[in-house]
Amino acid sequence: MIQGDVVMKDLSRKEQLETLNYYFLSTTEAINMLQISRQNFYSLISRNKITRIKKRWCGPIF
Repeated sequence: MIQGDVVMKDLSRKEQLETLNYYFLSTTEAINMLQISRQNFYSLISRNKITRIKKRWCGPIF
C-alpha cells in the first residue's frame, strides 16, 4: 500500500458512504453527465458498455 492511501475499513460509516457516493453515480446523474436519453443509457448497459451497480439506501447517518 502506498503511503497516504485510505483503507475503507479505517473510515467511519459516514466517510465510507461519502467516498462511494463520490465515485459512483445514480442513474439520473449518469444520464445527465453523459447527456443521453434514458433509453440510450439502458442500451449501453444491455451492450455491456457500462456496468450497472445497484446502490441501496443504508439509512440515516448520525
